[in-house]
Amino acid sequence: MVSPQCPNGEFWTDTEALIALLDQIEKDYAVDLSRVYLTGHSMGGFGTWYLAYQHPERFAAIAPMSAPFSVTAWAERLKEMPIWAFHGSDDSLVPIAGIIEPQI
Repeated sequence: MVSPQCPNGEFWTDTEALIALLDQIEKDYAVDLSRVYLTGHSMGGFGTWYLAYQHPERFAAIAPMSAPFSVTAWAERLKEMPIWAFHGSDDSLVPIAGIIEPQI
């Protein structure tokens, strides 16, 4: 497991730095490339959505938690991605009302 921390005052938008870290981990360790999963909480959850959108071919599945997701333009690139999203109904920072409802 790798758990990078976002520097203070920044957002997870530097996907190339994260992909470079993933590349290095995959080079240095025995990683099953078909089983690379991505998760994050709150801002890290948004980073999960964004990194998966930018590089969907790199991940087997994603699990964003308590993350805003209202960018419907990303749906086309993520439609084949297994996603298990978590969000609490009492979240006052990122209200669940602003989150896209799953299509069943």
